[in-house]
Amino acid sequence: MLQTLILFQICENPKPCEIDPLKLKEADNVEMHKENLRYYVDKVFSTVVQSSISCPTLMCDVLCSLRRLAAERFPNDPHVQYSAVSSFVFLRFFAVAVVSPHTFHLRPHHPDTQTSRTLTLISKAIQTLGSWGSLSKSKLSSFKETFMCEFFKMFQEEEYIEIVKKFLDEVSSTESKEPSVMSEPVHLKEGEMFKRAQGRTRIGKKNFKKRWFCLTSRELTYHKQQDKEPIFTIPVKNILAVEKLDESAFNKKNMFQVIHVEKPLYVQANNCVEASEWIEALCRVSRCNQKRLSVYHPSAFLNGNWLCCKDTSENTVGCMPCTAGVPADIQIEIDGDRETERIYSLFAISMPKLQKMQEACGSIAVYQGPQKEPDDYSNFKIEDSVATFQTLQQIISIVEQLNIHHDRYREKRSSSAKYGSEENPIVGKIS
Repeated sequence: MLQTLILFQICENPKPCEIDPLKLKEADNVEMHKENLRYYVDKVFSTVVQSSISCPTLMCDVLCSLRRLAAERFPNDPHVQYSAVSSFVFLRFFAVAVVSPHTFHLRPHHPDTQTSRTLTLISKAIQTLGSWGSLSKSKLSSFKETFMCEFFKMFQEEEYIEIVKKFLDEVSSTESKEPSVMSEPVHLKEGEMFKRAQGRTRIGKKNFKKRWFCLTSRELTYHKQQDKEPIFTIPVKNILAVEKLDESAFNKKNMFQVIHVEKPLYVQANNCVEASEWIEALCRVSRCNQKRLSVYHPSAFLNGNWLCCKDTSENTVGCMPCTAGVPADIQIEIDGDRETERIYSLFAISMPKLQKMQEACGSIAVYQGPQKEPDDYSNFKIEDSVATFQTLQQIISIVEQLNIHHDRYREKRSSSAKYGSEENPIVGKIS
């Protein structure tokens, strides 16, 4: 989603962007540095918020679920559903990709020190701009660095908040929405549309009619003539899948099908390029529909059965998994054991902080007031002290149980493994 062009410009021809007074040199012009940093931030931010159409379908589903759960857990705070998604996307993806582009294969190698510092400042700004509601005046004073607080006074907070909200709506809407993929209708040129002929067993040229198609973010329409009133409309929210159609179905090439709540629409494009473009455009505008199909029929239902699986029921579920809309090169390789161990390690290291937070929650619940002594957790508000206390209690209990099992395993290994083996290696200094 994050294009490499702006990162290439920053890494290849970096402008001075240091605004920390402690790191500035005597000859540095801090105002010029601020303008340079503002320019880079705007460029990166603009690229990010315009990339919603490139968000993979799987990611949209994850963000949609996250937003829905946040809204259910905090029904009285409409901002939480946005902050949950923005924190996840901007903090875990965009901000990290900016500060370490080489780890995301956006750059071939680690940037030099000066460029790395510039990317760090941009990353901080993007993270803050992406945090829903983080630019309110009451929170400007909570920035760790005073110079960053001064820098953010250059931004029009309401404008950026609305832009971020629009972006989050596009990638995580919990309803069948009208994604702002295109501001103007897109005429998909002339194509052949299959017209169903009731009672006929033979399929001929008369079953295919030339039609003009028009796609907007709301609907797909087709017309007898260009710029004429549509003769049929398919709302985007009703599109269940868009897939290629087997050539053997009608002995025609470059065909695809739009599966919606009524009969599938079979279309023949003028060529394979147009067919791919139609499928891509239709998949993009419908990728967040909640009732999307996971399986489909790659052929047509003719003469009383599906030509692909020979099933005689027209309403039977598909026989092939849907493919359109999912990037072909997406690779998800997750080592469950390794990731679980990493989560456990993070909790184990942070046990003192978790215990202090638990004590703070208990204090708030009993005395109905905030904790008196500031700590690492004091820079955010505990919305529900009782629920937070219970969650922390469960986490601490599970980590303690895991610690017991780890200790037992280490004792068993040290007592049973042969000294000098891989399980119990010889550790010492080399003289």
